[in-house]
Amino acid sequence: MFAPIRKQQRILMAFTVAADMLTVPVSLLLTWFLRTQPFRGYLPSFAHTFDTYLEALPFLVFIWVASWWAAGLYSISSQTGPFAGITR
Repeated sequence: MFAPIRKQQRILMAFTVAADMLTVPVSLLLTWFLRTQPFRGYLPSFAHTFDTYLEALPFLVFIWVASWWAAGLYSISSQTGPFAGITR
């Protein structure tokens, strides 16, 4: 029925999911830092602590990966090339 997934494709998918799981914490930490340090005087007051961000982090990572998984962004396509998604 379905073609077997090659080992290289599984590894690529695992790296993609891992990269996305690292993107969320890095972007969250960057936004917290920018909000509390260099732009402190230019933006309205900000009362959230770093602990608030850390508490929300697991939920945000889960929602991020689950929504992209549901959208099919982690599916493995048997077609390759720049026009792989185009159908006639």
